[in-house]
Amino acid sequence: MRKLFTLLFLFLFSVGFSQTRKDTITGSVDIEYLNSLVLQICNERTKNSNIFKLSTATTFKCAEYQSSYMAKYSVCTHDNDKVHRGVILPDITDRVNYFNKNGQPTSISEICTFSYFDFGEITYGELANNILNNYFSSEPHRKTIFNSYPYGSFSCTLGTYDGGKGVYVTGFFSR
Repeated sequence: MRKLFTLLFLFLFSVGFSQTRKDTITGSVDIEYLNSLVLQICNERTKNSNIFKLSTATTFKCAEYQSSYMAKYSVCTHDNDKVHRGVILPDITDRVNYFNKNGQPTSISEICTFSYFDFGEITYGELANNILNNYFSSEPHRKTIFNSYPYGSFSCTLGTYDGGKGVYVTGFFSR
């Protein structure tokens, strides 16, 4: 009987304290999950305005390229002047032309930010909301989000900026 209680206790302890998405981020970040969560929360915040963004391969590739460029060079910028992944794509038009093989987007926009965070002190939901708060606190970024672009993606890349750890985030939107 004692062994049964011990096994039951160990089982409940391991299940009861397993990490969930609501727990703080420690050591590693599930970037794919964070990318989708930022888009989901963006769509939740804009649903009353009938603005809903669907991710496409092109919007994601453009966003991911830019966030990884910013992380590689520790800059928060729209303009690129260095080689990244074997190419130089100086502006958003160059990125669309490079990644969009079927010529779909007719109008494009890109927003970038860096969001500081400390591992062990923030959840995925809090980080995603902090990222969106950065965008919403800037009038040009907010207008871009509320523009009627039906397609959009967010990409987060871990990095450092001015000595602080966090994520570089790019939102890329198109029609």
